[in-house]
Amino acid sequence: MTSTSLLVTLSPVLLAIAIGVLRRDLIRSMLWAGLLAIPVLLTSPLSFHYLDYPIGFMRLISLFAFGAIAAAGYETIFGKYFKIKGRSRRPLIWMLAGPVIFLVGTIITGQTVGPLIFTLLFELLIVLTRRRDLIWDVLFSGGAMALLHTLLLIVLVRLLGSPLGDTWLVGSIFSGLNVWGIPVEEVVVVALFGALWGPMYPAFKDLKLVS
Repeated sequence: MTSTSLLVTLSPVLLAIAIGVLRRDLIRSMLWAGLLAIPVLLTSPLSFHYLDYPIGFMRLISLFAFGAIAAAGYETIFGKYFKIKGRSRRPLIWMLAGPVIFLVGTIITGQTVGPLIFTLLFELLIVLTRRRDLIWDVLFSGGAMALLHTLLLIVLVRLLGSPLGDTWLVGSIFSGLNVWGIPVEEVVVVALFGALWGPMYPAFKDLKLVS
């Protein structure tokens, strides 16, 4: 991997750091979302041997950064702040069913992207059912993360010539469709991830977004 490719790969990390500096009040939610993002987006298991390589460590850091950005992007751009809402979080316990759905789907189908898409949709439906006030966070976060990821892949693959095999989900491609040479599964998964991760912290912590 060239120094230019490395810089592009780590650009989400730099963006996450910049957001944390600008909005220190969001650091807790960024850490929370970043840690949860790693097992969700890491759809192919990593071995300890793999983690010995720099690319393995960079991948983990990038995944963490994507989760942090998704959780704080909307609040940062539109100047939103958290306020205690005071509603019960019990209905959101259903979100814990997501990992079970993903695991069962993976065992049945033998692949990961399809079950991951279904799981993200299931979790997103729960959030929207309980917190319709977060719809703009959902729409913005989903679109923004899909755009960011697509632009990064275009730069890496189309302009810098990095192998497409370095992308997160290419090993599980099943549709054969692409957007500017980028597998459509990449775009769909990251869009759904952003749409869910954007409002997840205020939804799960029972917080309201205010200006």
